[in-house]
Amino acid sequence: MTSKELFTVKGVGERLLFTCLGPTWIESWQAIQVYISENKTFLHNAIIIIDLRDLEIRSADLFNARDFCYEHQITISAIYAKNHETNQAAALLGIPTQHSEKETATGLKLSNQAMDKAVLIHRTLRSGTLVDVNCDIVVFGDVHSGAVIRSDKNIIIWGKLMGEAHAGRSGDASAVICALELIPAGLKIAGIPFDSTKRKPKEPEVAILEENAVKIISWMKITY
Repeated sequence: MTSKELFTVKGVGERLLFTCLGPTWIESWQAIQVYISENKTFLHNAIIIIDLRDLEIRSADLFNARDFCYEHQITISAIYAKNHETNQAAALLGIPTQHSEKETATGLKLSNQAMDKAVLIHRTLRSGTLVDVNCDIVVFGDVHSGAVIRSDKNIIIWGKLMGEAHAGRSGDASAVICALELIPAGLKIAGIPFDSTKRKPKEPEVAILEENAVKIISWMKITY
């Protein structure tokens, strides 16, 4: 099979959709790797979605694919998958999954219809990464400057928040942003911004919305 028979690529909103057409993931991915290597300028800082159709992929292979993309300044924002094992592999890596392109009509917002009540990401989010979900999100790692997290619910970071975070995006004033070290480049709750310049956190903190203003308090003072 030629490379054109192994995958296709097209724009979906501000993202690129790669659809695997080969009989196996390995064959399609090898062709995609060649395409990425030959189009570095065009794909620089691209955000992509991979449609695996009904192909099965192991978490180790998906991990390697994600790292290859990072090396080329490309972010895998989601995968479309019908295979149960493939969906499980993506979940282990914190990559949102969907069943088809129809679930993201505009290509601008990830849906968590196929997710649980929270997205768990077990890695550091580097510059250029965009996470956009409508559920709670927990990051076990740092969020570097240049990375962006948007959620309709809460954002909890077991590490440093140095990038941008927007919780309660749909207007939920009860949403919070927690981090072990809160020094964000930008922070919003329910659309209300917080001036985080010259912050020097000394302990884990939580950003909350109170009296239409974002306030930072000690994580230890939060009661549920």
